[in-house]
Amino acid sequence: MDSFENFRGNETSVRTLRQALETKRFPDSLLFAGSEGIGKRTLALMLAKALNCLEVEGSFCNHCASCRKIEAGTHPDVGVVGLLEEKHFLQIDQIRQARKDVFYQPFEGRCRVIIIDEADRMKDDGANSILKMLEEPPPSTKIILLTTKFHSLLPTVRSRCQVFSFSPVPLPLVRQFLEGRSDLTTGDRELCARLARGSIGRALSLDLESYRSLRSEVMELIQASLITHSAEGIVAAADVLGRKKENFEERLDILYLLFQDLFYLIHQAPEEQISNVDLHSSLRTLSKLVPPASIPDVFSKLDAITSGLRFNVNRQIVLEDLAFHLTRITPGSSIPSP
Repeated sequence: MDSFENFRGNETSVRTLRQALETKRFPDSLLFAGSEGIGKRTLALMLAKALNCLEVEGSFCNHCASCRKIEAGTHPDVGVVGLLEEKHFLQIDQIRQARKDVFYQPFEGRCRVIIIDEADRMKDDGANSILKMLEEPPPSTKIILLTTKFHSLLPTVRSRCQVFSFSPVPLPLVRQFLEGRSDLTTGDRELCARLARGSIGRALSLDLESYRSLRSEVMELIQASLITHSAEGIVAAADVLGRKKENFEERLDILYLLFQDLFYLIHQAPEEQISNVDLHSSLRTLSKLVPPASIPDVFSKLDAITSGLRFNVNRQIVLEDLAFHLTRITPGSSIPSP
């Protein structure tokens, strides 16, 4: 992104941070909280450029040596700490190294910037080490924490940062952002905008062909539960969904989205709140089969499945449990309650 003006959404936060840059009262520690792909990391890197730009005061030029190095991830004074491949938590060695880096003087820039992505993914030892980083950082260092789960951070960590809450980007702005994507049909651009759920990052990375393929598998489970009431169909669909570990969380997310759409349809919410807009007719039919009071319980079960992934829960069994629960709450089921 080449300028603050081109950043979409959260204008108040951007304006406040630009004023802090211009008045040279930039906070030592920041915490950006908001959903994934909403622009937190992008804005953090833009601020790192502005703090170190060789050409522009209070902003960035995007073409000087400093800006180019930060864009390429090679600037010696700007570090990004994130999850390592196949790891579910930030590693204590990463945090300890960042803690050391905080106290080094800038090597070639005006300011050292440490960005810690997914800061909520820390165990207790990492959180305590972060806390020590935040207590007395030198004036030449700025620390920016990014999180999708604000309340998962220690209260003592949150209290030592100036917090900026990032809201989802409004649907019209996401649509506007996607207008330049000539590779998508009008219908696919609209579906992409809805599925983005206010996240420009998600809108850019979404593979609709893959999404539709995974969604078709998820719909097999829902239809076996709500329409055919087929025990054999449920077991077969749960086996397909639970077999591949690498896509399981994505399938859960799709399952959650579909039931969120059913919730909106049941309660006659505005049409623009429906994410899977291309399945509007099928979802409306399904919504007539689901008792309104049962949806919150479905969400609770999905949350429990997600939490259970940390403990190597049997994916097929928990999906079967959810599906049979759905079967028992819909009319016409021949499957008895336990």
